Formats: sequence, structure tokens, C-alpha cells
Amino acid sequence: MNKLKTITQSRLILPVVIVAVFIIAFLFVFIPKITEQNLIEASIRHAQVDVEKIIMTREYYTRSVVSDIKNYAPNIEFHYDHFGINGKIPFPTTTIHDLSEIFSENKNIGMIFRFYSNYPFKNRADRVLDDFQKEALDFVDKNDDGIYSKRDIVDGKEVLRVAVADFMSDQACVDCHNTNALKTWNEENKWKLGDKRGVIEIIMPLDEEIAANKVMRDKILIFIAVSLGALISYYTYMIIRREKELLDSNYILEQRVAQELEKSLKQERTLIQQNKTATMGEMMSAIVHQWKQPLNIMSIANSSIQLDMMMDNINKENLEKQTDNIEKQIDHMNDTMNDFRSFFKPSQKSNYEVKKVVEDVTQLIGAIYKSNGVNILVDVEDGCVTSGYQSELSQVFINILNNARDIILEKNPDIRNILIEIKKVNQKIVIKVKDFAGGIPEDIIERIFEPYFTTKPDDKGTGIGLDMSKVIIEKVAGKIYAVNETHELDNKTYKGATFIIELEAI
Repeated sequence: MNKLKTITQSRLILPVVIVAVFIIAFLFVFIPKITEQNLIEASIRHAQVDVEKIIMTREYYTRSVVSDIKNYAPNIEFHYDHFGINGKIPFPTTTIHDLSEIFSENKNIGMIFRFYSNYPFKNRADRVLDDFQKEALDFVDKNDDGIYSKRDIVDGKEVLRVAVADFMSDQACVDCHNTNALKTWNEENKWKLGDKRGVIEIIMPLDEEIAANKVMRDKILIFIAVSLGALISYYTYMIIRREKELLDSNYILEQRVAQELEKSLKQERTLIQQNKTATMGEMMSAIVHQWKQPLNIMSIANSSIQLDMMMDNINKENLEKQTDNIEKQIDHMNDTMNDFRSFFKPSQKSNYEVKKVVEDVTQLIGAIYKSNGVNILVDVEDGCVTSGYQSELSQVFINILNNARDIILEKNPDIRNILIEIKKVNQKIVIKVKDFAGGIPEDIIERIFEPYFTTKPDDKGTGIGLDMSKVIIEKVAGKIYAVNETHELDNKTYKGATFIIELEAI
């Protein structure tokens, strides 16, 4: 008996462990990719903001300093070589070059600005552009509003290089570039307002951000692994306990009766487990889908905090806001996991409202159906109460909804909705699940509830879902069957399958 119990438990638990290991492995690959991608996207957005600051600084210098000096201090000369020389001050762009050197020497900032063009002045004519700079100039020349970015290695450190088009935005700049003695082009009045002068490049260090991002990513992965481990442990414990109760009860029966009963129970348990394993895969996909947005939000919040730290601009209010945001997302993810755990918890026979079952099922799978372009519409009367096993009715709903979704994805009908209608008729609760995907072929509609009957390929269906649904419904003196119906919508006729479940009302 102990050997039989061990074999049975291992067959039930092993598929759950395999699915959980697969999900964890997938998340270990998916989460690092999405968090790093979010970090790069956030860095590019911050680089755009920094470029705007650079341009505003240069425009302020040009309009508020250059014009006054030309009008009231004509003896002062603008020159790129101005350090330690009286009577010379930097050009507007030279000022930005000087600031870049100052910023790059500050370890708390570490950011570098670079200006370059296909039309340099003489003092920079001998500068050799690297591959990125050549690519950036070519890209910006062909894309007026484009932003060219690339990860690179500079001085042995990983950086993000972002190049943005630099436009002639002030008439004083146009006049200076057209008349400056240092120009290397021969065209007269070459420049005008709105012309692209070249690019502004920002080089942002990534090593510290990536390291901090990995720390946060590892915490998330550990949380997920621990949560899934706890779920598997709980589910395993419930299986072991239930199997022990069944086997101990059967052991006291006569040998012949026990053998026949054990054979029947074994077949039924195998069907239930195969169906539950398939459904669990669907639920795991639903969890991954529902966790994607919270993970994105946490990653962006983490990147914002890290950027504030990098810029030495820690704001307590913003820090509290971001950490509160992260905590809310973790609570949301935990609620999703609790819903998932409750869904698979074995239930005792009790009185329950069918509306609650529909709400729980649609909450778990509605989002992933919607991502496939399939909408679940619900029309349920209040007060439809029956007696039975609530979790098993949930299983029936998922089996029927999955079949409807699969046929919609296969046939791609004009109406991609699944309609659930529940009404109380006399002393019966009548549940209808409808689709508009063409209906079930008449030559097989009477066979769809037979064990292992399926029209799907072997890798997409086992034929046990509807058979198991029939077993569950008939166990509580209910009835389940399917018919084809036609519907008139917007002066058009649509045909679809309707699954009907009748339960005793109380």
C-alpha cells in the first residue's frame, strides 16, 4: 500500500513541479531582459532631457551674454582658446565643451557632452571621429527628429551613448557661423535658421545602474521563486493528505471491492490531474501576464531612484513616492498569487452562488484572453445559488472557455466574444456559454463529451476536458450538453456553439 501511495503521489506532483520549474526558468530569462530594457529606455529619456538643458544653457549664453558683450564691450573677443587670457571669452558651444570637461571630472556626475559635425571649425578640423560618431551623423542627417543610441565601452567602462540632432536655433549663431574666420567651408551664407549643425552626444555611465538593477532584479526573482516554492509545497501537502484519506478508506473494504474501486478511482484521478495540469499551465500564463505590468512599473521606479542617486539629487518626497509605488505593485502580485492558490484549493460540498465562480474565473483568465483578442462578456442574475463543489465548477468553466477561445483563434470570426449567460428558470440554474465561431460539426456534436475524443492535434488537446466536465456536473445531479445556435446581430446572421449547464437551484 505504501508503494502504491508513493507512485500515485509522484504522478500527481511531478507535473506540477515540472510546470513550476519551467515557469521559474522562463522568468529568470524574461525578467532580466525586461528590466535591462527598461533601464536603457529610461536612460535615453533622461539623455533627451539633458540635451534640452544643454541647448537652453547655450541659448541663454548666446542671448543674454553674447549680445551684451558685442554691444557694450566690443573689445572683448570670443575665442575657443580663452583660458588664462585676458580679453577673451568662450564661444557659446565652447562653454558647453568646458562644462563637459568639468562634469566628466566629477565622479558623482560622470556624464560627458560632445559636439561634432561634418562641418567643423579649423581648431577641430583634425579631430578623428570614431565609428559611433560617424554612424550618428549619418543617422541624424537622414532623420530630422531621430535619436541615435548605442551601448559602448569607453575607457574600459560600459556606457550608453545618445546622439541628438543640433539645430541652428538662434540668428546670432547663424551670423557667427557664416562669418567666423575659423570656418572650413567656402559657401557664403551657408547656414540659416533650422539647419542641422551636427549632433549633441551624451555619454552616460551604465556600470553602477546595471549593478543596482541586478540587485533589484535578484530580489524580485528570489521573491518569485520563494512564492512558487510555497505554492508547490502547499499543493503537494494537500495532494498527499487527500490521497492518504482515500487510500486509508479503501483499505478497509473487501479485497475484490477495493480492487475494482481503486481501478475506477485511479482512472478518475488520472483524468482530473491531466485536466488540472493543463489548466494550471493556463493559470501560470495568466499570472505571468498579470505580473508583467507591475514588474515594468517597479523597474521604472527603481531606475528613477538610481538616476536620482547618480545625479546626487535625492528627494525624500520622490523617494517615498517611488518606494510606495513598488510596495503597491508587490501587494498586487501577492494578491494575484493568493487568488491562484485559492483557485486550486480543494473545496468541500457547500451552498454557493454561481456568480462568484464566474467572477473568480474571469478575474484569473480574462486578461490573458483579452491579450489574444478574445473578450469574455458576462450576464448573470443575482441569487443563483446551488449546492456542490465550487472549485470543480470553476474547472468546468475553464474547460468550456478554453475550447471556445481555441476555436475563435483558429477560425478568426468577425465576433471574437464569448458570452456567459446565467439565469434561474423555475428550480433550475441554466448556464449558457456561447461563441460566434461557426458552431460544432453536426456529425460529431453527439460525441464531444466522450473520453479522449478531440478534433485538435495531439500537442493541443487530449479530449479529457469535456468528459471531465460531464463527470463533475453529473456528480451533483446536473446536466451538460451542447447545441448549435444562430444569432441575428446588426442585420447579419452568425452561427456558434452554445454549451448549456443545468444545476439544481436552492
